[in-house]
Formats: sequence, structure tokens, C-alpha cells
Amino acid sequence: MHAYWSKKPHDAIDEYIKHHTEPGDIVLDPFCGSGGTVLMALANGRKGMGIDLSPVAIFISRYYCIPPDLEEFKKAYNKLVTKVIPEITWLYETKCERCEGKTSIAYTVYSSVFRCKGCSNDIPLFDCITKEVINSTGRPKKIKICPVCLSKGHIQEISGRTHEKIDVLPVETSYICTNSCKPVRATRRYNDPDIKRQKYFHEYDLRKIQEVEEQDIPFWYPKNRMMNIPDGQRRWGVLWRAGTANFEYVSELFTKRNLWAISSLFNAAGSNDDLKWLVNSAIMALSKKAQHLKGGRGIYPWSLLYTPANEGKKCALIIIKYSF
Repeated sequence: MHAYWSKKPHDAIDEYIKHHTEPGDIVLDPFCGSGGTVLMALANGRKGMGIDLSPVAIFISRYYCIPPDLEEFKKAYNKLVTKVIPEITWLYETKCERCEGKTSIAYTVYSSVFRCKGCSNDIPLFDCITKEVINSTGRPKKIKICPVCLSKGHIQEISGRTHEKIDVLPVETSYICTNSCKPVRATRRYNDPDIKRQKYFHEYDLRKIQEVEEQDIPFWYPKNRMMNIPDGQRRWGVLWRAGTANFEYVSELFTKRNLWAISSLFNAAGSNDDLKWLVNSAIMALSKKAQHLKGGRGIYPWSLLYTPANEGKKCALIIIKYSF
């Protein structure tokens, strides 16, 4: 559940433990991360010991290796769901253009918008066409092409390295209809060729985002700067690099809507660490590091301390997906 950075396959660890140790032996992992080694040691009848400097690593490891009582956990989870349903429903509510009924947003895709040097239009990266060309070294390279320029017979590359970024905008919504529509899941875009879908995207999907943005989050969430550094200090960690660490607060890793939802879940969890562990397991998929990729979603590694919306070389070309 936790896509902990540098996590190793449990199957491989399992084989190491079986080969190098005997039942009853002590297996020590001084840099345990998400606890995979300790977990496999316990599963094979060994005694596992894990150490890590990161409080998050220990938090995750503890719940992998010492699971809660399932029946009690189910009861607590059902109470959590009942408590947050009204809040979550309001946050992700939209309208189906097919049956006119209320429905829920599954995810919203955001795209960087660049000013094209060829036609001077503001072009969402989402609309760009991918084309393979040969670079200066004779190797194939995939680039993003401005669709407006291409329609005029001109190939103009859109790149975050060479183009001015104007904004980051929502461009597509995937929603789940809870009524009788088939298929249940559907998508619509800001420039959808279906006029009704396009209208509903602007009137309901974008309006909901604006409604959330205009209000204050009623629950607690961390508002201190990274590493609790004082105002005015730029560097906040040993891995900080100018031009890549483009955020200063944990809250900046989330859209306001997802931050609101996460804070409501933690609020409803109260002092129940089992529930907090469950909510924490979905944090990465709810952050701006969740990418929208063909064939399925991906996660931008946590070890890279920047978000896709920055001006950097790598992340300027990422279209990001926020899901709940």
C-alpha cells in the first residue's frame, strides 16, 4: 500500500532470508524503510529488528509487522467512512451530462500551459501532439508539438526548457455516475468536441473547484515550513537543490480539494493510529506527484523534491492527475 521510495521486492528479500538464516535467527535491518525485511523475517519464523532515522519509515513498518485486530479495524473504518461521507461527497460532487443526475469526480487532470513561440497562442501541454524526431546526435527523440502550428504545416516544439509557462489548468475530468448510465465511468474535457460535455465541464467541474478555492479548510493540516525553517531561509534540507525544490510547505504538494479531503480524514481518525496509517497509505496517490500517463497512472518519486508544476526540465513535461 505504501510506495515507499527505494522499496525492494519482498520476494527477493524472502529468498535472502531463507538462504542465509535459520528459523529463530535474528534478522537486523538498520535502515528498514517500509519494513519489508522485518516483515519477511517474521513471515519465515525469524525474529525481525528494524531501525530507521525517518519517523514515517517506523510508522509504516510498525503497521506492516504488527497488524491491528481486523474486526476492530473494520468497525473503526466504517465509523470513519460514515463521518466523512458528507464532506467528501460535497468536495467531489458534479453532474452527469447523460442523465442529469448527481455524480462523483474520480480524478481531474491538470496540465501546464505554455506560450508557443511559433503562433503565440497559449497551448496546454495536454493538447500537444507527440512526435518522434532525430536529435543532433542522430538518436530518436520524442517531442511535444504545438497543434495550432501543425495545422498550418509547421512543426513547433513545446518545451518547458525553452517556452514561457503561463499557468497550470484543469483540462479533463473523469467521473463515476451512480445512476443508471452505462458505462458508469466517463470523461469530459475543457475543449470536448461534444458541446454538452464541454458545457458541463465548465459549469460543474470547474465551478466546484472554484467553490472549494473560495473557502477555508475547516480542519487542521500542517502549515509550518519544511523542516520548520525560519521565514526567509531558502535551504531546508540536505537534498535541497536550487531550481528543483519548488515548494516550501507540505500543503503545497496537494491541490486544495485533496488537502481538504485528507485533513477531514485525519480529523475523523482522531487518535486512532490504525486509521491514520490507512489514510497515509494513499497520500502519494493524492498528491501532485500522481501523474496522468497513457496506459495507467504513475507516481513521481518522493526522492525528487519538486512537483510537476515547476519550471524544471523534467517536471515541466508532466501532466498531473489528482485523484481521490
